[in-house]
Amino acid sequence: MTHRVKHTIILCLFAAFSVTLVAQDSQEFEKGLLYYNQRHKNARNLKADKTIIYKAIQHFEQAHKEKPTPLTYEYLLRSYYFAGFFVAENDENKLYWYSKGTKIGKEAAQKYPENAPILYWYLANISQESKIEGIWFAINNKTLSKAMKLIDDIIRIDPYYQGGGGYRNKAILYYKVPYIPFVLTFPDDEEALKYFEKALEIDPAHPTTLYFYAECLNDLGEEEKARKALEKIIRQPPRQSYYLEDSYLIAKAKKLLEEL
Repeated sequence: MTHRVKHTIILCLFAAFSVTLVAQDSQEFEKGLLYYNQRHKNARNLKADKTIIYKAIQHFEQAHKEKPTPLTYEYLLRSYYFAGFFVAENDENKLYWYSKGTKIGKEAAQKYPENAPILYWYLANISQESKIEGIWFAINNKTLSKAMKLIDDIIRIDPYYQGGGGYRNKAILYYKVPYIPFVLTFPDDEEALKYFEKALEIDPAHPTTLYFYAECLNDLGEEEKARKALEKIIRQPPRQSYYLEDSYLIAKAKKLLEEL
């Protein structure tokens, strides 16, 4: 056997091995995606069946361990957020998932600072973590400034992502963060309203935007407009790809509508 033939055989074996590894990576991610897309199955009382999302996480983590990619980062962030919001039964368990999202999200955002989905789902995790830990945690950890930078970057990179998600989250930040003299002076309901309306220009039917828009309108004394926004949420069937998330918002919209 000549040296050239040996070299060719080695190259072919290496190529075959590389293709096998890529296929295995892809298989793990695809398995995770299959479970993730079924995350709403068997849900009861707006709580997900934990076995489904846990299997998704298991496959995504394995795929990420073998070969980190923007998609493995994104879907881990999505899955940690979902587990914290729709599976965890108490704040301790919620923080377990959101802190995982915050940790991997920081790493992902540093590696892929121009990737809107990664920035968006990183933002989702740090926002929920701060919501549980409280406003002074957010201030001491500079979470609010981080969140505002992430939001501005999302708007710059892809203002249409998640139905105007950057504008929606900017509005929520202006609306939900408490005004504290000399400490937090930017919160402003009128400013929030402006950004909710920007998000609604992009996606007039997005249930999350409509719900928080309705809350803000109600606080500003615009009860009739708030009622119309809530009724719009209730009339819409849940989106198949966000079935549990939309069902949760429909339930909240019905409750708020009863209180108006």
